[in-house]
Amino acid sequence: MKINLFFYSFQLLKYSQINILCCLLKSVSSKDKKNNLLFTLKELEFIKNNEICRIASSYNDKPHVVPVCYIYLNNFFYFATDYETKKYHNLVHNNNICLVIDEYDPIHGNRALVVSGSVHFIERGSKFIGLYRFFEKKFPWVKKSPWKEDEAPFVEINIDSKVSWGL
Repeated sequence: MKINLFFYSFQLLKYSQINILCCLLKSVSSKDKKNNLLFTLKELEFIKNNEICRIASSYNDKPHVVPVCYIYLNNFFYFATDYETKKYHNLVHNNNICLVIDEYDPIHGNRALVVSGSVHFIERGSKFIGLYRFFEKKFPWVKKSPWKEDEAPFVEINIDSKVSWGL
């Protein structure tokens, strides 16, 4: 089932998206390959149908939660941040992170996915460029406020655990 879903999804991609995806796949290191936690089809659909999540970081026992726009690709979550933000500062000093995507619906029931893991910063190179192109296509605000390598990093979340409900 996973293989058929992969090929079906691959066929839906445009040529330019395939090139970006191939670039990102080539840049996966052996460290990244241990990130093999699988989501159910309902969880994947929920991830795909949302674009904002909340991330929690912490430093010196002081938690910090903020909403971010994300992309999910190759079993990793990605978001962009600025170097001057509290979340960046926290993640530099403590690379543990928690992410939640949720929907409040008192009639049909609440739904959520919570992911915990650790982060890695992507500041330059082919992986940065590939991620930037994905973000640029998905989020109009990227075109309005563009940035270059070493101006603002992408944060890659290596997933350690997950829990969901209502999915």
